[in-house]
Amino acid sequence: MAVTPRRLYRLVGVLVCLTLLGGACRAPGAEGPPSPVAATSPRPTRPPITPLVSEPSPPPATAVTPTPAPATPPSFRYLHAGTLIEQTPERAPQALATVPDPDAVLDATQVNHFVVLLRRQALDRLDVRDGSSAPVARFDSPARFGALLKTPTGDPILYWVTFDDPGAPFGLGTLVGSYQVARQIARPIIIVHRSAQPLGLSADGKSLHLLPWGQDPAFGHVLVVDLARGQIEAELPVAGEIFAALSPDGRALVTTARRRRGETLETVLNFYELTSATPALQVLDPPRKPSHAWGLLWAPDSRGVYFLLRPGDLYDEPVTADGLRRLDGHSKAMAPVAAIGQAASRPLAISADGQWLLLRPDRGDVATLVHLPTGAVEVVPLPATAVFVGSSLVPSPRSGR
Repeated sequence: MAVTPRRLYRLVGVLVCLTLLGGACRAPGAEGPPSPVAATSPRPTRPPITPLVSEPSPPPATAVTPTPAPATPPSFRYLHAGTLIEQTPERAPQALATVPDPDAVLDATQVNHFVVLLRRQALDRLDVRDGSSAPVARFDSPARFGALLKTPTGDPILYWVTFDDPGAPFGLGTLVGSYQVARQIARPIIIVHRSAQPLGLSADGKSLHLLPWGQDPAFGHVLVVDLARGQIEAELPVAGEIFAALSPDGRALVTTARRRRGETLETVLNFYELTSATPALQVLDPPRKPSHAWGLLWAPDSRGVYFLLRPGDLYDEPVTADGLRRLDGHSKAMAPVAAIGQAASRPLAISADGQWLLLRPDRGDVATLVHLPTGAVEVVPLPATAVFVGSSLVPSPRSGR
């Protein structure tokens, strides 16, 4: 058989590769399986080989995006029509227990096999194993609104209720307390004579960051409450409007805010490092102008913040959104995650493994699950009047679909 220049080139290339790499190379022009490196990482290049025969170089190989492995949406729980319901992938919703007086439930979260129910005038605990419930604490005044907040350890949890307070400047007061689920101990931490919301614990776990609200959605400081004494020990100069989110490790705080640049009022993100007594501020512009972040939800590892990017000002009501984005806590880059176009949604919950995020619309009987590593989207049933059980977003026991 005659040896053509092309055959000679390929033969020499193979021999060089085998000699240098012990047989780990492929012949020039041959394609192997896709690289296991994430699609966002640059593809490694092969060592340059100088052909012994003069011939035009072959075209560079086209980068191949690895096909993500199939992912099964997680299961989650919610309260609806007096029933605790579990939504499992590819199955009809399953009723788990009966919840008495469901209209009084403001919020719910799950700790092990217990579902903690925050009611307008009480804190209750529901045992999912047998459906039994028991009171935990009673409030002197009925709450107008309130919520539960899990700490990084999962137990204890924090609760807060805002109630009518005639002596307060705006007629509202807030009670913040903690509940140790395993030991069944609930205790109040502090009462403030205004509307306020706990954001989470400090990095050392000894203090609580409390965000006071007024009739104006803008705020200018965050209160630091000593957990042991139940007293305000400091005020942090933190500014923003509407949204504020503290990282699970207590080391960073992100708020949505607005600033005036010349004659233009711009919407920005304020990123505060809480590692010193005076928080260091970095003002971040949105990926597009004009646009704003809607809803802020930290990843469990405190490395990034997810939000819906919406066009226009923070107080606009756009029809469509520009997708789900992730703010990297280190580089401050804002990368697209998934093509979410429904503006009337916000990130609601994220699984403990950081794989799935749930967005809930303001209207409608469905929600959206996003597989964060791939951006894949799943639409799941969730009644508009249902109370989502926080921390119940758990991986399905099935490994595939």
